[in-house]
Amino acid sequence: MVDDRWASLRASPRRLAELDAQERHNNERVEMNEHEAALIAAKLKEVEDKVARLEDLARRVLENVRATSSAPSSPQ
Repeated sequence: MVDDRWASLRASPRRLAELDAQERHNNERVEMNEHEAALIAAKLKEVEDKVARLEDLARRVLENVRATSSAPSSPQ
């Protein structure tokens, strides 16, 4: 009698092809996720830069308003 204890662990050529296809698909998804993560990181950097510029602009406007309001009025 043939020892068939490991038969369930052996995969058919068709099953191996399915597993290969599934692994390729999973790898493509990982690559796509990595690409999307890089795009998101780049967009986040753009947004952070815009926020920093807006904060700087708001600070300058506030300083200008303070300087204008504290300056003595010129007589008319």
